[in-house]
Amino acid sequence: MLSFSDDFPAPDPSLWRSLVEKGLRGAAFEERLVGRTEDGIRIPPLYLRADELPDAGLPGRFPFIRGGAASRPQWDIRSLCRLPDPVAANRAILADLAGGATSILLDGTALRPADLALALDGVMLDLAPVYLREPAGDVPAGVIALLDPIEAWAAGREAAPAVQGFTPTARIAVNGTVFDDGGASDAEEIGLTIAAVIDLARQMEDGGTSAEAALGAMLLQASTGVDFFAGIAKLRALRRLWSRVVEVAGVERPPLVHAVSSARMLTRYDRWTNLLRNTIACAAAAMGGADAITVLPHDHACGLPDAFAARLARNIQNVLQEESGLGLVTDPLGGSWYVEQLTEQLAGVAWAIVQRIEMAGGFREACEVGLVAEILQARQEARSRLVGTRACPIIGVSQFPDPGETKIPPRSDTARRRLPRWRDAEPFEALRDRSLAKGAVPVFVLLVGPAARHAARLGFATNLFAIAGLHCVIADAVNAFPQTGARLAVIAGADEDYADRAVSLAEGLRHVGAEDVHLLGKPSPLEGALREAGVSRFVVQGQDMAGYLSDIVERLT
Repeated sequence: MLSFSDDFPAPDPSLWRSLVEKGLRGAAFEERLVGRTEDGIRIPPLYLRADELPDAGLPGRFPFIRGGAASRPQWDIRSLCRLPDPVAANRAILADLAGGATSILLDGTALRPADLALALDGVMLDLAPVYLREPAGDVPAGVIALLDPIEAWAAGREAAPAVQGFTPTARIAVNGTVFDDGGASDAEEIGLTIAAVIDLARQMEDGGTSAEAALGAMLLQASTGVDFFAGIAKLRALRRLWSRVVEVAGVERPPLVHAVSSARMLTRYDRWTNLLRNTIACAAAAMGGADAITVLPHDHACGLPDAFAARLARNIQNVLQEESGLGLVTDPLGGSWYVEQLTEQLAGVAWAIVQRIEMAGGFREACEVGLVAEILQARQEARSRLVGTRACPIIGVSQFPDPGETKIPPRSDTARRRLPRWRDAEPFEALRDRSLAKGAVPVFVLLVGPAARHAARLGFATNLFAIAGLHCVIADAVNAFPQTGARLAVIAGADEDYADRAVSLAEGLRHVGAEDVHLLGKPSPLEGALREAGVSRFVVQGQDMAGYLSDIVERLT
């Protein structure tokens, strides 16, 4: 066998680090190249053999990190139907099954019990399982009742998460997507999910169901989002936590995991970009070993899907399964130093959350006293700050918006809930809704200096104001301002050009009627003079742009 490695010296991590730091030109290695997840997990730019963890075992074997089955078939393509009209629901279900779906998740809160027979007319239940989530009445023969105590509590229909109406043929959804909807981080979602598993199993045991039967009836639902590797590690970590629970219960049973593309990541504006988000989420779920996957339609945030949106959601899975072959290899990233480390650390952070919930008296008690809501609210507030500064950009909404999208898109139902649903894009979308409702609201952008120097800040300005639905009127002369109908003027140029001209330009803009003048760039030695000339804001990347744009929209509309 040929060996080329013998011709090269052994790699020296310290030499690599010195070369990297030389390229950083004095910038701090930790600040520039080391990332951190929302859960505080450190992500270095390179993983080495020293990061290798002990063997995680084989798929289908305890601790199930690498998958619940030894050699799994293709995952189950599970389409969601939440249409309230039984005729439309039946049409959508039959189209889903004819178009590649292998099972159906039917929302029992959307349909009346009397309409179920019509909605399922023509469906061969022995070939295509239908899960009826939160059934409101009797469940038709052949349909699987899917109890969802977490969603029932979160929606305000029940006082606490409790198993009610369980029969040997029913399944219990331990619905972690509720926590993702509420703003949870990856570790928080799977930690709260496992805490719920423990509590629900205890409830069932108290009711006379064995631990094995209780755990065997559970279906773990988890979200995957746009962070590809995090999604893979999340499902692996979820199974790792499950293994600890069944070990304590004396039951060796792998979990069934149903992954759902995150609703929290979806946007109303530029919603076609959601197709890309959904593809990443689905690929992560498949490579993370999900037993079933539901891809939400790309227009999910805008209301009920049409047939075209439902077809695209199905075909994301069809392409990944049939053309990309993602289901052919079990745990394809197993052994990756990065993924194994991320899995283990994610599981560790999530287990600490499980312990926190247990110390509070268990999941049900934590829900009743507000601890679960407190955890989610704290995370949502922290993430909102990152979204507001665009440290967590949302393409098509907070970064690179489509200025040609001038119609306000519809929105999905926003019924009040005990545990609110949240989408990351909502603050910026609300600003754009308000601006577009008033028509084209102009902002005057005054260019300073040659194009080669002002181009960067011009791009920054047009991108920034388009986020809020504001229309930039661009000129290179102060006397163009009165004809624009604008009330706000923004000066955009390079710092070296500001030194000679910014003060006089600000004075000129005020003289011709600008109610307010802002300048793109950091305050300079000229700050005092610029403020005297009428500049009230200095706008730079990294500021709270959601707050800044909110102030502008409030003033201009």
